[in-house]
Amino acid sequence: MTQDTGFTLLLGPFFFFNVTRTRWLQMFTTTTRWAAFILMIALACVRIWHFPPKLADPPMTSTTPATITTTPIPIPHPPLANFHNVASLFGVSVYAFMCHHSLPGLITPVHNKHHIYSALLLPAYAVVLLLYFLLVGTAVAAFDTIEDLYTLNFVPSADPDAHVSPFILAVDYFLSLFPVFALSSTFPIVGTTLSNNLFALIGLLLPANPYQTLSPDDSPRRLDARRLAIRICVPLVTLLPPVAIAFATNDIEFLVGVTGAFGGSGIQYVFPTVLVYYARRDLERRLKFKENVGSEAEENELSEMAMVGPSSPQEEEGVSESAPLITLRRPVRNRSQNPFASPFAHTFWLILMLVWAAFCVLIVLLHRLKCF
Repeated sequence: MTQDTGFTLLLGPFFFFNVTRTRWLQMFTTTTRWAAFILMIALACVRIWHFPPKLADPPMTSTTPATITTTPIPIPHPPLANFHNVASLFGVSVYAFMCHHSLPGLITPVHNKHHIYSALLLPAYAVVLLLYFLLVGTAVAAFDTIEDLYTLNFVPSADPDAHVSPFILAVDYFLSLFPVFALSSTFPIVGTTLSNNLFALIGLLLPANPYQTLSPDDSPRRLDARRLAIRICVPLVTLLPPVAIAFATNDIEFLVGVTGAFGGSGIQYVFPTVLVYYARRDLERRLKFKENVGSEAEENELSEMAMVGPSSPQEEEGVSESAPLITLRRPVRNRSQNPFASPFAHTFWLILMLVWAAFCVLIVLLHRLKCF
């Protein structure tokens, strides 16, 4: 409770300001994340490497008192499968697709995008998959019990028999505090982005010049007070839900599963599907309009030439050469002409995405209701 209050009082005021200069903050966040990933994988590998000598019983000698014992390290026995937690996988796996957020930054600087999937996207996916395999594989092989927050497995041990060097102790404290560093750097940025999106939405709903639409009961002072209230209430609406959830529960598995299934499915499945559907409809409408306008202009030009008639054999020959162009006019096929067209252009894939999103939400909801 005290930690949540301090976190809110320290970072909550940033929601009321426009955080724009975030370059150094993002560099700090990226550096700490890569350092944490590398350290967790390295420490897990070291733990696996030292298993054989540490798992053996310490030899008893005459110089070793019988009262001094070494706390044994539990041998990891991970199950082959745990079907009880499969439902949570549908919510947690959404966070595995967070690597997609970096795709615009990878694609935009590339000028020639003809082979971008095989030359850039496929290697990027392979690197992300390799990182996940290293992180998860070393965790399963090194620890018998994995905490909901994996960094908690590296909390400094309270075992008096565990002789840890100062460097390893500092690394353990860094990994224990890594979630605090990550949240402290991203929480203001995400909150400010959401507030700006809400302000933009309100700006679309309100008139461009509200002073021109004043009613007799309104006054400029009342309108300014209303705008000030919006300026204060929008950041509060953005800040209060995560703070209330933090005070209500500390179950990380529950938070990740629910937010990933409901919010993540909406952001990564529903919204993109709807945007693609309406974008295709708008593109098809514009292409048809352009085709109709072009055909009408061509017919008008040919009719004018037919009414005037050729005045010389040269013009008659020119008309005869241009006449076959009428038979070559065919409807525009945007899928075949677009070299960057998606191979998933069929409507079936849009329906499949919506069905998959509904299935993920349903599975997580039934799991939370203790139906299985």
